[in-house]
Formats: sequence, structure tokens, C-alpha cells
Amino acid sequence: MKKISVDESALTLHGVMITHPDRLVFEEGAIAKGEVARYYAAVAPFLLEEIRDRLISLLRCPSGVNADCFYQRNLGFGLGTDVYLFVWKPCR
Repeated sequence: MKKISVDESALTLHGVMITHPDRLVFEEGAIAKGEVARYYAAVAPFLLEEIRDRLISLLRCPSGVNADCFYQRNLGFGLGTDVYLFVWKPCR
């Protein structure tokens, strides 16, 4: 497991940089983006087994869950090789 490093503006988990980790993504419960990222990093070994070889779409809400959201169905910039290997490759 890779070391978690934190600086003032970003969080890096398993080689993936999470920008603005202190930004609230769920007002109810005051849950920050970094907390969500840490949760998914912790449960990734279990989740990846469940989603392997399944078609999925990524729902993105860049301005928060109460603003406009969109489905990202195509491989985007910055997703990294780990996302491609575990998610996108089986879909092609």
C-alpha cells in the first residue's frame, strides 16, 4: 500500500492526487472530498472485485451534488492507468 501524503492544497492516495480535499461534498454530515477519497481508497480492494468486468458510468458533479451533474462515459484526461485497467478496459 502506498503512503498517504497531505499538503495544504492536495491529497495523494495510491498515486492519485485529490485536489481541494477540504471542500465539502456533502453538507449534511459535513463530509469533505478528502474523506470520501480516503473511504474509497480503504474499500477499493472489495469494490474492484465487484465491478470488475462490468459496464459502469461515472457521475460527475464538479460544483457539488446540488448543482448540474453529468455522466462521464468516455475515458477522460487525468484518470490514470489504474482507472483504465480496472474500469475502462473491460468495457471496450
